[in-house]
Amino acid sequence: MAEVRTMRRARQIRVEKGMTQAEVAQKLGLLPSRIADFETCRASLPGEKLLDLAELLDANPRDLLKEIPRPDTLPRHRTHPKTGGRPSAARSA
Repeated sequence: MAEVRTMRRARQIRVEKGMTQAEVAQKLGLLPSRIADFETCRASLPGEKLLDLAELLDANPRDLLKEIPRPDTLPRHRTHPKTGGRPSAARSA
């Protein structure tokens, strides 16, 4: 699963730096579709390209391996219209 987390983290850093997939692909000598495949986990990234990607993104390769939560696994908090987000306060009122 490290590969999945790596690509999600790499995409996050790429977006934060304002880089497009096409820019990353050009600098790594790959097709833009390959970057899209890496970021969506349809293809793996060879170790040497991971190091090149880390250098390009000015990131420590270890940072690319850090797990970030998938959006669909984040807790969802509902806001209560009367209490501004504290549902328990509405029950006690």
